[in-house]
Amino acid sequence: MSSVSRLHGCRDNLYLEKTTIMEGFYSLWNTLNNSPIVLLILGFALTTIFGGLLTNRWQNRAKEWELKTSLVARMTEEVMNILMATQLAEVGAKSQSQSDFDAAYKRWEIQQGVISSTIRAYFREEKLGKAWDEFAEHVSSFYALTGTNVLDYRLRTLNKLKAYVGLETPDSDNLLNLEWRRSDNDELRGKYGRSWSNLKLAIIRKNSDMQRAIIKSRTVVSS
Repeated sequence: MSSVSRLHGCRDNLYLEKTTIMEGFYSLWNTLNNSPIVLLILGFALTTIFGGLLTNRWQNRAKEWELKTSLVARMTEEVMNILMATQLAEVGAKSQSQSDFDAAYKRWEIQQGVISSTIRAYFREEKLGKAWDEFAEHVSSFYALTGTNVLDYRLRTLNKLKAYVGLETPDSDNLLNLEWRRSDNDELRGKYGRSWSNLKLAIIRKNSDMQRAIIKSRTVVSS
């Protein structure tokens, strides 16, 4: 037999084998396709696999959202607690004693540390933890501003706070005029109070910026 004949024979054999395999595959497919039990098992298997993946992903997203909303709520509560205590001290409210004010600060320092640890433990971006620590430091400075009458310290602290929150308005310097804080002159006392409130609102806005960053960021439970 010539080499050409042998080549044709091999090619024919390969074609027959390929045809046989394809016929076997189609025959198996038709058998499976016509078997309700097989289709039921196959459908159950696919549902279990893909359903499990989807359920796990949904659960992770739910856990992530719960973590974020819980953390944001805690940030709001602790920031507002220390700001309210500071405001009561500013106006000399009789409803708050010095020990109450000290307790509020102690709570703030503990809770801001807990929040910092939570951010670092659950969020992927290292800059979030650093941003919160910077924010907490300035909140503590805002608290300290109320407790001192040393003009040089107040000036340095006020300039530091203004630079951080981006407060450019000149009237913030009214906070250096301590005699205005509880002056009998309504106009002077009002100027001081408005300047203090503007600084407080600027700090609250920075807290809102932090919270938006938390909501947008990915956590370690992200799918």
